[in-house]
Amino acid sequence: MDIIKAFLIIISLSSGKYLNFVNKNSIPPEKRSFCKILYHQTNNCLYLFGGINQKQRFNDLWAFYFSSATWERIESSKELQPSERQNPLFFKSIENNHTLYVFGGNDKHGSRADLWEFSLINFQWNFIEEFQDVGSRVYTGMTTGILENVQKIIIVGGKDLNYEYYDIFL
Repeated sequence: MDIIKAFLIIISLSSGKYLNFVNKNSIPPEKRSFCKILYHQTNNCLYLFGGINQKQRFNDLWAFYFSSATWERIESSKELQPSERQNPLFFKSIENNHTLYVFGGNDKHGSRADLWEFSLINFQWNFIEEFQDVGSRVYTGMTTGILENVQKIIIVGGKDLNYEYYDIFL
């Protein structure tokens, strides 16, 4: 089997220079758009979740390790996991360095408002909650932040088939 040589390019905002990482002897994830990536400082890697291409949506989780310049698909030890989706909110817990979260995004049924956590210790997805109040919205903006020393998901505005929202949901 031929190993695909894929590139990961990172742009340094302070210097404006490109940092090129050539994939070394590992199979990278399929090309996709609307996936989410986060940097995990302790593990010195990038985690990638979800996305879509011309053939399919994804719900897979990948890690790119800077020390070895290799990709690894992170397999869940349980069958329960988020649906294939594009453009979710993907973030790391501020309280626990071993927990990643996925919230919302769009799957084949439309907008989602479900919250999932993934343990980097036991490699399991756990469903947390479905937020019915914002479930059918296409969000204008979505982020995570710290408010009164508590990590929050912040949704700003959005619209559904009948209404445009100008509120903030925490």
